Amino acid sequence: MLKILMVSLMLIISGCASYTTPGGSVQLSQLADADINELMAKQPAATFPANLAVARIQA
Repeated sequence: MLKILMVSLMLIISGCASYTTPGGSVQLSQLADADINELMAKQPAATFPANLAVARIQA
């Protein structure tokens, strides 16, 4: 039983040893939005003060 446990543990541990990450490097400029001013100019749809309802339900 111990032998089976040790073999299965070794298989589990060595499973990620050959993993390589997919793809190449990423330029940080590709992740940024082109026009941040346009995104910051958007206004929220709800007018404040907004009404919120909170209820706590207990079993």
